[in-house]
Amino acid sequence: MKKSSIKFLKNDLSLIEIDKEVILKLNNAGIKNIGDLCKTNRKALNNFGFNTYEINHIIVKLQLSGLDLSKKQTTII
Repeated sequence: MKKSSIKFLKNDLSLIEIDKEVILKLNNAGIKNIGDLCKTNRKALNNFGFNTYEINHIIVKLQLSGLDLSKKQTTII
């Protein structure tokens, strides 16, 4: 992984334009940055109390940044 990729993953969740309410829930679940979010999966988010709409919102925002849940990374912009 490139150095710039690692820096991107350490950025705040607001960088990928996730709703503020969802970011608050993620922070309460211990997910503080983009890298933490990429290390989680749909089932874990469900266990943290996220509903299907919120999980899909997170997935779409990650995909628009070239990322995915469970550390699947494509292209980082």
